[in-house]
Amino acid sequence: LGLTMTAAPLPETDWEESWKDNYPPQEIGERMVVLPYWLAEEPTHRLKVILDPGLTFGTGAHP
Repeated sequence: LGLTMTAAPLPETDWEESWKDNYPPQEIGERMVVLPYWLAEEPTHRLKVILDPGLTFGTGAHP
C-alpha cells in the first residue's frame, strides 16, 4: 500500500484536568452566558448559567 507509520511518545498530561482548557464560555444572545463551574467567578454583565459538565457532557458546539 505504500504507507509509512511513525510513533512518538506523548508528554505527561493530567487528562482529568486538561480537557477543561477546551471548554470556553458560550455566549447566548446578548444577555446570557453558559459557564462551567470553574469559571463561575468570571466577571460579566450577562446572566450566568453555570454547569458542572463532567468528562462526558460535551460543549454542545456541534450541530
